[in-house]
Amino acid sequence: MVQQRILLAIFAHPSAESYSAAGTLATYASQGVEVRLISATKGEAGMISSPELAFRDNLGAVREEELREACRVMGIHQPNMLGYRDSGIAGTKENLDPQSLNMASPEEVIGKIVYLIRQIRPNVIISYDHQVVFGHPDHVAVSKYTKEAFEASGDPSRYPEHITKDVKPHTPHRLFYVTIPQSRIEALAKVIPSDLRPDDEEIDVKDIGAPDEHITVEMDTSAMYDTKCKVIACHRTQQRPKDFFNRLPEDVRRNIFSREHFTQVLPALQEGTQYKDLFEGLEFGSLSS
Repeated sequence: MVQQRILLAIFAHPSAESYSAAGTLATYASQGVEVRLISATKGEAGMISSPELAFRDNLGAVREEELREACRVMGIHQPNMLGYRDSGIAGTKENLDPQSLNMASPEEVIGKIVYLIRQIRPNVIISYDHQVVFGHPDHVAVSKYTKEAFEASGDPSRYPEHITKDVKPHTPHRLFYVTIPQSRIEALAKVIPSDLRPDDEEIDVKDIGAPDEHITVEMDTSAMYDTKCKVIACHRTQQRPKDFFNRLPEDVRRNIFSREHFTQVLPALQEGTQYKDLFEGLEFGSLSS
């Protein structure tokens, strides 16, 4: 019997999955891959685009439902929520909230992720690249915790209390970070209208993108362009007419949303190694545990 392919995405807040990888998640779901999602928080410190949609005290609940709707549009499983509070931007009062991800014990958070990895038993995991684009403290934390959980999940000496008849150690095959190649940033910078450039400054590709030789997989998600747009639109509290992506010309937005890029972090690869997709070359007759 051929083993089911399983993809697990791990992000910090609702909507992160949509901009980062909605095309990829929807593509694999359409191919029969079991696609799962973990969100560390409900995004309680996010913006509220209209008071008709949410108030500060119920934003977390509203954003969780937006995420659930986005999962339905992508055709993937409903999300697993880790239950931490959005830590907000560094230096704000949200950082010190005792329920925030920022204040949580790293060992506790890693343990929760390890438990879900052992339950879900994914072949492939995707998350943030904490060194590129994503500067939010929760993004950085989730990136680091995911990497540590990937390394710990197959070790029976780590979190042995998890291990039961039905929950056993499991080592996924690959961990990828979502990223953007610098050449793509350079190309897009040439077609982005001048009024959308930050303070009319030049876009520094080194601050945003990753060297092209670090890209392991480029996913053609053009067939899921409309789906990705619908998924992003599910996060209504985070959408304003004047937001960057909403103001882009249609052809530029389609160009941006029609490719998603990933760099394999674990196991380490020789620089320049490329796959056609996240699962290329993996064997599914049996899985290592």
